[in-house]
Amino acid sequence: MTAYEGPGGSAIGGDTEKDSIAEVAQDLLNLIEVTKPANFENLGYYEDTGSTIHYGCKDQVCFIRKAPQSHMQRTSEITG
Repeated sequence: MTAYEGPGGSAIGGDTEKDSIAEVAQDLLNLIEVTKPANFENLGYYEDTGSTIHYGCKDQVCFIRKAPQSHMQRTSEITG
């Protein structure tokens, strides 16, 4: 079983041929859905799209900001 964040939110994958995975996956999904997000932020540059993405959560409100910028331009803004 694999748990990850997909474009539409939380996602769980794995071998659907195994009967035991469905119950465990549902329990994990239920736990994810009721868990309040911690404060965090992350800044990433994605070469495949040429985008800088800044995302995170503060006081249980999550955000994402995408910008089509060069990595060097964005890094100089952050490091000053």
